[in-house]
Amino acid sequence: LPSALLAATGVLVAYRVAARVWGQNAGIVAGIVLVTCSEWWHAGTETQVDMTLAFFVTAACWYFDFLYHERDFGLLKALGLPLLLALATLAKGPIGLALPGFIFFVYLCFRRDFGFLQKLHPFLGGLAFLVTAGSWYAAALWRGGPAFFLRQIVDENLRTATGSYGHYQPIYYYLLVFLENSLPWSFFIPAIAVFIYHRRRRLEEERLLFHLVWLFSVLIFFSASLGKRGVYILPIYPAFALLCGACWQRLGENTSR
Repeated sequence: LPSALLAATGVLVAYRVAARVWGQNAGIVAGIVLVTCSEWWHAGTETQVDMTLAFFVTAACWYFDFLYHERDFGLLKALGLPLLLALATLAKGPIGLALPGFIFFVYLCFRRDFGFLQKLHPFLGGLAFLVTAGSWYAAALWRGGPAFFLRQIVDENLRTATGSYGHYQPIYYYLLVFLENSLPWSFFIPAIAVFIYHRRRRLEEERLLFHLVWLFSVLIFFSASLGKRGVYILPIYPAFALLCGACWQRLGENTSR
């Protein structure tokens, strides 16, 4: 039930975000693309934590994007981001913080705007994160002891990354997985690439840059890990769905070839 509800909610949120940023048609297409990506559907019908993780990572990414472009926001809005990151961390461990953190870092590098972090109230945000996620991990460590730490933190994260635990796959594995699991929409990737190329000088202005960074950051982040499973890149599909929606919206407006 949690996987199904969060998968469905993710589709509805994708629709709402794309419609708000680019227009109604973008929202409809983004929702259709996401719900028909086979990996999203599959993870939404399994009793595993991957959909929970993907949903909160996705929600954190969209929330960060809206905060960045809103600029003028107060403390309460800023604290929403560490809360979402904490929920992602509770879903599957430190990866819930590391993955979106990597996406934010790469995006701010492109923007050369690390001053934005000050607006997020990092001290209070870090405290909110620790209270929400850290308290549970402290209790779990107290009850579970070293066995919990070795299984949840070391095995699931560090040893998976080094390939000594989990499923070893070659570095190009996720590229093939993404192309297969996003069928039939992956056939349109060349057209989307042309669409983005023509807008290369105004990617930020048209709100495309963050979703591009998001997509490629997820691929790079998990491809660097030696242990790989197709479901790990689940957070990539919402970003791809929104790029499809943006392209379709501009085609409908006759502002793109």
